[in-house]
Amino acid sequence: MLPLSAMKLEHPVPHAFAVTSLLLLPIVIQFSRRIGSLSTSKKRADSDSDSEPERREVERPPWTLPLLHNTLSFILAGDNIHEWIAWNCERFEGKPFTVKGPQYHENMKELLGDGVFAVDGVKWAHQRDVTRGLFRMNELRECMVEAVTRHTMALHDVLKQICARNRSVDLYKLLSCFSTEAFAEISFGLKMDCLRANKELPFQAAFDRAQRLTALRFIRPRWFWKMQQRLGLGAEDQLQLDIKEIDATVLSIVQRVLAQRAVTPEDGTDKTTNMLSLFLDTIAKDPTMDEELYDPVHLRDVVVNFLVAGRDTTAQALSWFFYSISQNPRVEAKLRRGI
Repeated sequence: MLPLSAMKLEHPVPHAFAVTSLLLLPIVIQFSRRIGSLSTSKKRADSDSDSEPERREVERPPWTLPLLHNTLSFILAGDNIHEWIAWNCERFEGKPFTVKGPQYHENMKELLGDGVFAVDGVKWAHQRDVTRGLFRMNELRECMVEAVTRHTMALHDVLKQICARNRSVDLYKLLSCFSTEAFAEISFGLKMDCLRANKELPFQAAFDRAQRLTALRFIRPRWFWKMQQRLGLGAEDQLQLDIKEIDATVLSIVQRVLAQRAVTPEDGTDKTTNMLSLFLDTIAKDPTMDEELYDPVHLRDVVVNFLVAGRDTTAQALSWFFYSISQNPRVEAKLRRGI
């Protein structure tokens, strides 16, 4: 069980409050269960009146259990988890066999909003289709190549300086900084230049910390982090501060882009290319698109989800690559000969 001291990071909490929390714990759990059962009944009633596209039929893989769902299947699959997912995709002919669900969306809401990684149904399908179309555009590919090449050169210069000084380096942190810079520029045109300056910007620190603190919601009991959130304590208090920093940066850029588009003539004079501008171009050309897609909060969710998708996978893959190379001198020697 988590220590009560984990409820705070910097704020002092009286011992009396901690003791009272323990005494009230059984009541809180019982109350949460009762509220949960009522909300489940309401959701079922509401779902009956939903439109058919909103209610995606989900297949159930073998060994899907109550409460645990496919957790045991994931554990048993182990290193073959990719094959397990591919087998189920083939078995169900591409139909969805898992959904994120309301609990996942609630946990991720502050960070990812209603982005593609946090929603199901029509919202997910729509964003998936638009994003898939963006990746077919030459403009986005050219933007990605130009940005990644430039930031790779900056990373090369940093590593060269480290080698010249014969110093050790936290490679994952450095690669995370590299991927954050590259994909922040690709997503919404934010140029941080923290690699060359050798400093971490508030946005980058807030983004890294917000992801870690959001992950804690999946580990800690719901009532625990909800109580922290309500009282402004511990991890939840810090998470809200980080979300404010992220929103202040992203929303200011989104609003500036929208303002520029409002006064820029449609004659191709605006040559700014990033995912946000291309997304706006796409929905502007389609008369069937909802006007709500121009909402700054919705656009914030779109670019933040793309940033999460690009920066984390890139940093983790590169870090694992270099670790694997360090464990295999023979492969390293072959690569050096090839270079």
